[in-house]
Amino acid sequence: MPYYHMESHRLLNNQTVGIIPTEQTDLGLHSHSFTELVLVSSGTGIHVTKNHEFELNRHNIFVIKEGQSHGYRNCKNLQIINLLFHLKELHQQNPDLTSLPGYHALFYLETAMRLGNLQQEHIMLSTEQWTVITGKIDLLNRELEAKKPGFKVLSKALLIEIITLCSRYYMDSDSPLHRVGQLAELFSWLEEHYNEKIYTHELTGIANMSLSALQRQFKEITGLRIVDYINRIRIDRAAELLRTNNRAIYEIAYSVGFEDSNYFSRLFKKEKGLSPRTWRKRP
Repeated sequence: MPYYHMESHRLLNNQTVGIIPTEQTDLGLHSHSFTELVLVSSGTGIHVTKNHEFELNRHNIFVIKEGQSHGYRNCKNLQIINLLFHLKELHQQNPDLTSLPGYHALFYLETAMRLGNLQQEHIMLSTEQWTVITGKIDLLNRELEAKKPGFKVLSKALLIEIITLCSRYYMDSDSPLHRVGQLAELFSWLEEHYNEKIYTHELTGIANMSLSALQRQFKEITGLRIVDYINRIRIDRAAELLRTNNRAIYEIAYSVGFEDSNYFSRLFKKEKGLSPRTWRKRP
């Protein structure tokens, strides 16, 4: 497979997708302003999140959402391919993605389990599946490098095809998440509406189940109560905003869905170990 050269900043310059293959070395917790679809070409290592660690092996794939803290350790000849893109923009332009249970599972349910307190291994593609996906990535790279007329349209189409195939493969895997697809749409909805006032009847309507059943299944999947999961999304979004703009802390609190800035500050310190003000001043 060819070695791709694409710096992440180019993704932010009207670029649909970035491709960065690398020999991954140990790296502490960090986050990005874009989503990553990560494919492990070879080697081993440990993928680290705030709550868990996951062993990485050849042909694993996983998603790192925008703003999600993660890192790597014990990397041994770990070769990975990162596809970088803006998920929200992609989702808005391609609403049919939401019809794929595997898409919700890969991009929302698995992330929900990592955001919570439950262990979840990354899925592994078969040799045949890996060959198909990397073949599409080769085509995508050629479009990005050649920049012929229409390359943005074709690049976006290839990215959608790759995500669709990965979503299908996810549902064919032995991951337990394919059995809880009923909640997939709910996690997607929460990602889009976390900063709004959320009512119980909205959640039960989206999940199409009673409140007691929803609460039970939600806790089984994420290890968190629904309200705690929503608050954790809000805190993570606020943490990113605190580092990237100069808005007042109370304004950031309101923008991510908190009505009480004092409560936000207490919860932020509980989740992050630092006050919002101290978090913002970190080097």
